[in-house]
Formats: sequence, C-alpha cells, structure tokens
Amino acid sequence: MTSTAAQPRPSAAHAYRTLVGAAILAGLLIASVFEATAPSIAANRAAKLADAIATMLPSQQALIGYALDDAGRLVSATASQPATIYAVYDTREALLGFAIKADGMGYQDRIQALYGYDPFTQRVVGLEILASLETPGLGSRIATDAGFHANFKALDVALDAAGRRLEHPLVVVPQGTREQPWEIDGITGATVSSRAIGRLLNRSTAVTLPVIQTNLKRLQDG
Repeated sequence: MTSTAAQPRPSAAHAYRTLVGAAILAGLLIASVFEATAPSIAANRAAKLADAIATMLPSQQALIGYALDDAGRLVSATASQPATIYAVYDTREALLGFAIKADGMGYQDRIQALYGYDPFTQRVVGLEILASLETPGLGSRIATDAGFHANFKALDVALDAAGRRLEHPLVVVPQGTREQPWEIDGITGATVSSRAIGRLLNRSTAVTLPVIQTNLKRLQDG
C-alpha cells in the first residue's frame, strides 16, 4: 500500500506576505489607471463646466476664477484653492455675471451644481447640475425637468438694505404653487431632491453674494 505524504500547511507568515503582496500589486494597478485617466477626466470636467457656463451666460468670452479664503474674502483661484466663483466677461471685457459652484446633500449623495448670477438685477439666471446620484426617474429630474429649471431663469436673490443677507430666503413650494419670485416650484415625486437644491442655493447665496456685491466694482474692472 502506497502512502501519501501529508503536504505541509503554509505558515501564517507566508499567507500574510501573499495577501500583502496582492494588496500592493492591486494598489499599484489602481494608481497606474488613475494616473493614465486623470488628464482625460479633468478635461471632461472642464468641458462640462464650460458648457454649463455658456448655457447660462451665452455671450461669455472670458472667465476669471476666484475662491473664498478661510476669512471669507474673495481671492484669485490657485491650484491649492480651486475656483468656486467665475467672473464672466463678454468680448468687450464687460462683466456679464457670475457662475458659482455649490453643493449639498441630496437624497442619495452630494449634489454638485452651478448657478448663474446677475449682480445687476440680483437674480439667479440659470442652474446646471454637474454631478448627482439622485434616484433615476425621480430625484434625477432636478437635472432634466424643464419646469423645474424655469425656476432659475430669474430667481430673486436680492440682498437686504445692509447687503449682508438675502432679503427673502429661498423657499421650495409644492409644484404649481409658486407665487413669489424667491420661491422654487418643487418636482412632484422628488420633494427631497428639490428641497436639497433649495438648501444648497440658500447656503451658497447667503455666503457668496454679499462678497460679490462688496467687490463688484473691482470685478467689473477685471
């Protein structure tokens, strides 16, 4: 009778080294893929941003990027402090308005939006959704619903007499009941996502618009 020798079991140290090696290899592969695709991802994002701005302020010819520093001051955008506010100029270098990034929590995940602002009429003049994972067919309609986007053609975001806060905070109302220029008609069946847009706009405008109005003369001069 032939006996079969028992195979030695791999030691815990050997198994650990194998797992660590596999993890390192996977990490290197992920890093390589990221480095290879990062330029195209950045280019796609830039193109999407430019298209969104052109949709809201179609006469735009030049952009200057700004950000708010930790003290809430308007500063030129840098690599370490990317632009969240874009001053938009026409061919004669006249200020058309601003495109402002804003984000907030939606039903599923964070919503990234861009809205146009006319500082002379103190109105929001457009809204574009840059990124959203809201429920398809429901919350996702914040990006596509024409009736919802009509809210943002001339949405009142005028500041109070002191120029420090909105005269009328934005309010999301049930679809079809909008009466005031600072109200937003929500989307039936997408109440949470509609309100998320109202919240992110309220937060962004409350912080950003007073700074823009304070610096408007400087921004008009480019």
